Amino acid sequence: MPVRIVDRLPEPTTESRAIIVHACSLEMFERLGLVDELIRAGVVTIAMEMHSDGEVVARTGSHSTWWTARSRTR
Repeated sequence: MPVRIVDRLPEPTTESRAIIVHACSLEMFERLGLVDELIRAGVVTIAMEMHSDGEVVARTGSHSTWWTARSRTR
């Protein structure tokens, strides 16, 4: 099957664009016999920051979560 990937970036990004794998996706991967391999290949994260216009608007970690007023009003 021919495939064409179109991307404006001249090289791969260093940022994560996929934050989570949902339970229903894991269930599908399990039915396909892929879940164990994918979990082994994955990266476990313990914290996350969300940015908008160069500013941190939310941060979550293993022990605390805070949201700025800016993120609540959007």
